Amino acid sequence: MELLEAVVARLNLVPVVKDSVFGIEELEEAISNTGNRLRTPTAYVILLGEVAGENEMQTITHQHLVSTVGVVLAIGNTRNPRGVLGAGDKSNLYTVRKAIRDSLLNFDMDTQNEVYDPPEYLRGRLVQVQDGVLWWQEEYRTGYYIRSQQ
Repeated sequence: MELLEAVVARLNLVPVVKDSVFGIEELEEAISNTGNRLRTPTAYVILLGEVAGENEMQTITHQHLVSTVGVVLAIGNTRNPRGVLGAGDKSNLYTVRKAIRDSLLNFDMDTQNEVYDPPEYLRGRLVQVQDGVLWWQEEYRTGYYIRSQQ
């Protein structure tokens, strides 16, 4: 299991988004079809970038690679009967963000191929509000070492 697959599997266990966490392929489809009724809350896991540190050895490659993982949230942005945005506690932006953050910050992200550093929260930001859906992106950082074969 690779990094993104491991994060998707982990987040699919979080009750507020259980079985509603997907990858970049589904994100593209969801964004292009926001006029249709999108199931919310939903999360999409994407790799935002990687940065390698300096090589720590002279005769072989041994570098720390830092990966930034994005979790794009689609949250219903309609008014409930009391006129409050966010459709109640289950799909409230704060509630979903906290549940995802709590899950990822307590995640031992060892995959079959790599042992990752504990994830760190980096930032969150509004992406857009469109067709009754609030799109929010959380960013997390983790890292691992890459090595050349001797």
